[in-house]
Amino acid sequence: MINWLIKYKSMKQIKEWFFLVAMVIMSTMLIVGCLSSCNPQRKIQKAEQVLKAANALAKICADEFPVKEVFIKGDSVLLFDTLYVGENIFDTVYKTFNDTVTRVVTKTLPAKIVTKTVRITDTIVKENTARIEDFNIQLRNKEIENGILKADRDNWKVKAKQRLWWFLIAVGAIGAYTILKIKKIISF
Repeated sequence: MINWLIKYKSMKQIKEWFFLVAMVIMSTMLIVGCLSSCNPQRKIQKAEQVLKAANALAKICADEFPVKEVFIKGDSVLLFDTLYVGENIFDTVYKTFNDTVTRVVTKTLPAKIVTKTVRITDTIVKENTARIEDFNIQLRNKEIENGILKADRDNWKVKAKQRLWWFLIAVGAIGAYTILKIKKIISF
């Protein structure tokens, strides 16, 4: 251990060497710490696994985003049905009375049953609030993106107007130079 100390001539060189070694070790620890520190994606995956193992994930989601049920009162429809029970029976009897034959027809009317049916149509609508919240988040993100795109569009419109004016100035200058050159006012 003393051999490596002997080759350095002064205490100042030894201190510099220790400082350099300490800096290399600290830099290495800092880089390793930054690369292996908190990874939020990994933490979320671990939390999901723990909650799935405890069967608590569904309960948390249900508590956070309950399903809403909406009852919509429907219309009442009244239907009448008529049902005839029995058969139509015709009975013909001929009676003879002093040279006169009389025909008597008897008819049996069937029984009539009237059925009254009330049909009520109600609707129950179930809303998935988690999906609605997801759509609201997507909508907000798209509105932000839309605002950014509108700002970019406005910025490009301003730049396009500036370019148009510079182009018109350049065309005017070239035109003026050409006219002056043709009239030989400017000699080159």
